[in-house]
Amino acid sequence: MAPRVSVVMVCRDGLPYLLEALGSVLAQTFTDWELVFWDNGSKDDSREAAARLSPKVRVHGSTATIPLAEARNRLTDAARGRYLAFLDADDLWYPEKLEHQLARMTSDGSTWSYTDCRIVSARGEPLGRFARRVPQRAGLVTEALLRENFIPLSTVMIERDILLEAGGFDVTFGVANDYDLWLRLSARTPVLACPGVLSAYRVHGSNLTGRYRITYRENRLIYRRWALAEEQPAHVREAAREAQALLSLRWGLREIFEGRNYHRGFRRLRVGVLRAKRLRTLIHFAVRAVASSRVRLRMARERNRGKART
Repeated sequence: MAPRVSVVMVCRDGLPYLLEALGSVLAQTFTDWELVFWDNGSKDDSREAAARLSPKVRVHGSTATIPLAEARNRLTDAARGRYLAFLDADDLWYPEKLEHQLARMTSDGSTWSYTDCRIVSARGEPLGRFARRVPQRAGLVTEALLRENFIPLSTVMIERDILLEAGGFDVTFGVANDYDLWLRLSARTPVLACPGVLSAYRVHGSNLTGRYRITYRENRLIYRRWALAEEQPAHVREAAREAQALLSLRWGLREIFEGRNYHRGFRRLRVGVLRAKRLRTLIHFAVRAVASSRVRLRMARERNRGKART
């Protein structure tokens, strides 16, 4: 009999964080799940660690590393559950995550949802909450989502058929393939923001999202596509153009605080100010920058600390 939820995890050299991630799946109060695991050419014992976890784990993989989006698509095809729940190999869930999220989706009639999560250091120390960094939104959220991604991958649960209808993960994107998918989904169906902190997002020197220059380029491509998408309403295309200005402003700050490249950072800030055609855009950026500054600075320090160790 097929499980109700398929947990989707892609991993490449995930130890030691992988063990905690796998343990958090095993500790779920909701037990009707399977874990479909893709070992993406690991050189450590990640594949063996997953295989030893439980008979409910099905391990797939390749000896050579393939694009992250392709690995996620292969696991989506292999999944047997009605619902997919994504978990990165360095993040973790709290025990009630699947139970609470599925109950809310069932009662609300939602096809996909996400939750707030706690941001933690490599050692598991709390750095803040994701929703304090980027506030949650619910319903038809395309415009808000274009301005900034507020949907962490490891909190998402979605009906498998809905994801497939949206086209799955785009292999064009190495880092931002989840953000691209959330945007496409948001234009098709409302999203549910489940209350509560049910996951933990770990910040360390090797995070994919910490490769901010790659993320910057991919986000810029996403915004260009949406700004030129004639099938989208005018207000959505305008939001995409506004997002291009916000992107320059936001990543200018990241260049300064994480990359320590002050010249490039101030140059991007200048580009963002020039692109912002509305005073509202600059005010939105300033308010969010101040409100989230404490969490963002803690995350920047933790990533820089991790890079120094490596």
